[in-house]
Amino acid sequence: MAAAASLASTSEPLHIDNADGGPGYVHEVFTLGDGLPRAGLNQTLRTRDGYLWLATFDGLVRFDGVRFEVFDIERVPALGSNRIADLVETRDGALWIHTEQGHVARYAGGVFTSCARPRQGRAACDSRESGDAWYTLLTLDDAGALWLSGPSGLLRWEDGGLREVPGTRTGSGARTLIQDQTGRLWAGSGDGVWYGLPGKLLQRLPPPAGWDSWNAPSLAEDGAGGIWIATFNGSGRLREIPKAPGEARPVLLPQVPGWGYVVEDGRGEVLLSTPDRLLLYRGFSGRPIETVRRADSAGTHRLLPGRSLRIGPDGEEWIAWRNTLYRDGVPV
Repeated sequence: MAAAASLASTSEPLHIDNADGGPGYVHEVFTLGDGLPRAGLNQTLRTRDGYLWLATFDGLVRFDGVRFEVFDIERVPALGSNRIADLVETRDGALWIHTEQGHVARYAGGVFTSCARPRQGRAACDSRESGDAWYTLLTLDDAGALWLSGPSGLLRWEDGGLREVPGTRTGSGARTLIQDQTGRLWAGSGDGVWYGLPGKLLQRLPPPAGWDSWNAPSLAEDGAGGIWIATFNGSGRLREIPKAPGEARPVLLPQVPGWGYVVEDGRGEVLLSTPDRLLLYRGFSGRPIETVRRADSAGTHRLLPGRSLRIGPDGEEWIAWRNTLYRDGVPV
């Protein structure tokens, strides 16, 4: 029987019956009395050594199946802040930590070290003291390569250090990043959406007519290679409009008005969350975007890869949206 742990603020264990003939899931509930910090849980990550790591605003937490161990800046100065926002594990088994303020730390071989601000295109990650609060992004691409970003541009982890990728400055630093099927990079930052091939100068995508700015863009690619952009102003799929023979200029024609957040689900489909709806675009089908869930009331519900949307080991899709957990579209 498959088992999953759910971290919540209740005190009674929840046992959930089989859904549509699928496997049963037992939810064991942990509380502050078990050693959890008080602040909210931002992300969970199970590393290949079997530990479950939790990103919270009260420090980094490690769970071995029995007890919780908290790492904070008093114990681990290299973290730089107790407000942990992002966690990723790289192919070499290292755990990378990104704070809300912009610090980046690395945990490998039982040692925490911090990353310095880049100098002359390079940055070391070997200090046990706090690094600079400079980084705006920490993410992995589909090939497992580690990418970071800051005001001077994008960086990759190569040969034991961070290296800036030439021509990738985005002004205020990228906060979302994808690499499409053609190899182009798409970066969303506070000052716009940027795109281009690695190593070449990124171009800034002009916002749609009537928009003053892009306003907090998120990015995703569907199975047909289409790029989706969602913002506070509206969301839609890019179209390439020829501006000269042999050339094309991507243009966004918003399809869904108002606030939105978009994410690709790992199977070629794109999910778009809005204040009151969850919409789906099947990239290979050619069908229009459709509403798959509708909420009774409006709110702000962002779908984040690795947090509110995951693909399980057997290919099942898990989505946490509003107050419900869905397994392959069925409420659990």
